[in-house]
Amino acid sequence: MNRTVNKSIAAILLAIICAFMPISAAESATEKTQRLVSEETMYVDGYIITVSVYEDDNANLATPLATTYEKSGKKTYTATNDSGTVFFTFTVHGTFTVSSHGSAFCTKASYSYTIKNTAWEFKSATAERSANKAIGDAKFIRKALLIVVDTIEPHVVLTCDNNGNFS
Repeated sequence: MNRTVNKSIAAILLAIICAFMPISAAESATEKTQRLVSEETMYVDGYIITVSVYEDDNANLATPLATTYEKSGKKTYTATNDSGTVFFTFTVHGTFTVSSHGSAFCTKASYSYTIKNTAWEFKSATAERSANKAIGDAKFIRKALLIVVDTIEPHVVLTCDNNGNFS
C-alpha cells in the first residue's frame, strides 16, 4: 500500500512539473513575426531620423466570431548620421484591444532602446497609454570631454485606429 501511495504522489508531482515546463516546439510556433507597416525618414537638426511602424502577426489569436481582438505592434525611432552610422534606436511597444464595433483601446505600453554608438548615452524614458495610443518619450545625450554637446529627445506615438490599423 505504501508503494501505491508513493507512486501516486510521484505521478501527481510529475504531472504538475510537466504542466509548467515550456515546450520548445510550442514556443517556437508562437514566436511573433512582424510586418513593416510604414517608414518615414526625415532630416532633423543635422541628423537623419527614421521612424518605422511594425505590427505583430497575430493571425493565430483571431477568433472568427469574436467581437474584440488583441493587436500589438511597435514604432521605432532610429537616429543616424549622413554616413549611415546608427547612434541609437528607441522603440515604443503597444498592445491594443480592437472592437468590431469600431473602437480601439491601448492596454499595454512599454519602451526599449539600443545604443549603437558609444558616444551616445541613454538618460531617461517613459511609456504610457492614452486611449488608442502608446506614447513614449526619451532623452539621449552625447558628451565630449564630459560635457553634454548634443541632446535628442524622441517623442514616439504608436496609434491604432478603429479598424486596427497602426500609424
